[in-house]
Amino acid sequence: VGGNVLVFEAEDSIGNTGKVVQSYLWSTQYVAQGPFEDGLGLWLSQEVLDDGQRQDPPDDFAHIFEIVLANYDLGNLISGELGTFSGITVRVRSVDHGAPQAALQAGDQVLNLRIVIPDVRVGLRASGFLIGANGTLSADSIDIDAAVRLQVRDGQLDVELSPEDVNVDIRNARFQFSSFILNLLAGWLVNSILPGIVSDVENDLRGVLVDEIGPILQDALGALAIDDQFGLPSVVQGEPDTQILLYTLFDEVDISPAGMELRFDAGAHSVPEMLDQRNRGSMARVGCAEGPQLLVIPGEGEAEIVLTDDLVNALLYGAWTGGWLDFDVPPELIGDF
Repeated sequence: VGGNVLVFEAEDSIGNTGKVVQSYLWSTQYVAQGPFEDGLGLWLSQEVLDDGQRQDPPDDFAHIFEIVLANYDLGNLISGELGTFSGITVRVRSVDHGAPQAALQAGDQVLNLRIVIPDVRVGLRASGFLIGANGTLSADSIDIDAAVRLQVRDGQLDVELSPEDVNVDIRNARFQFSSFILNLLAGWLVNSILPGIVSDVENDLRGVLVDEIGPILQDALGALAIDDQFGLPSVVQGEPDTQILLYTLFDEVDISPAGMELRFDAGAHSVPEMLDQRNRGSMARVGCAEGPQLLVIPGEGEAEIVLTDDLVNALLYGAWTGGWLDFDVPPELIGDF
């Protein structure tokens, strides 16, 4: 099984000799198409998830997530009517804040996500109980902690996040009317109901965050699946590349404090397949060492990608069926031969 070489030598009756060497690949099993179970593995250490540093270009997931948050309208998290408290209805007019910060920490089968939104200023309209005025709810920050769990379903990575997995803390909240007179006359009243407003906002944010942040995380982590076409450069200068498609389906995810291990079912083929002769497919790994082929991911580096023999064979087979070895040989390539 594997690579083989046949050597034919002959000599005629007057002493002329001839020699032919032919190589071929052979296996007792062939695979017409993928994907191969556990064909590709990916290891992402804690350093890749979040190295605690923010420098360009981004080199970890937490930094990338911060960039996504910076372009996301966080005003969607706090909007509309906050509620009625002791006869005073409070509505949101505007939301302003500093640049969000994000951190990711791998745990035991969980990704702990922390988001800090600093310098929060929420413009409010308070009406009722002889009050009808604008004011500002300020807070040092809104601190969000979420325990994110990942599951694989039908080849897709699902983010599991519920309100019970999210904790929201609005730090050092205070309210001030736009009018100095109102602050003197009624500031005490609004500040007396402020803890109730803050508590309701924190509870509402838990549900909103699940709906808003969950899909962002799912899209970001789902992008780890590979579905890319790449070109193998032709051995003849000026000829087009041979196009190979490598694709994966999520199979398993394992998270520990050291990092995250992802296993994929994976396959590869040429695009398009140029050769039309019938063949049995790429060679399967058979009779190599003892026992079945296992996908072993060491998990010792910052990031690792591991391909099984079957997937490597499929990539090479795709190069062949894509015509990578089918080309015209110009005289300059032969030289003086």
